[in-house]
Amino acid sequence: MALHNVEEIALGIPSWGRDHPRFAMSLWSDAAFAIIAVLLVLAAVAFAFALWCQFRPHRWQAPMLRLFALVMLLNAGSHLALSLITASIMPGLVTALLVIVPVFGWIVLRAVDSPK
Repeated sequence: MALHNVEEIALGIPSWGRDHPRFAMSLWSDAAFAIIAVLLVLAAVAFAFALWCQFRPHRWQAPMLRLFALVMLLNAGSHLALSLITASIMPGLVTALLVIVPVFGWIVLRAVDSPK
């Protein structure tokens, strides 16, 4: 996930949003620092959740992990769809296809349930 966020920032998702205002959220085109702040908060929340799950396993841990994986797959799908619609490569597309889809797809399909 961090690699995906780095790709989005490094390839300039705010400028991509300005170039494609019809498809971009206003946050993308308004301020790059807002994007970075949101991505850092999301990464911190995901890290805290993963750490918490390591030390306090619960029966709903696997379903929550699968839900998070589904959200990440939707994010990857949005990168692909917007790239096709705009006939451009949206920042984050490469890691979405090469990292997010295989890893989080595996989690959705194969992750073992946590101990009850």
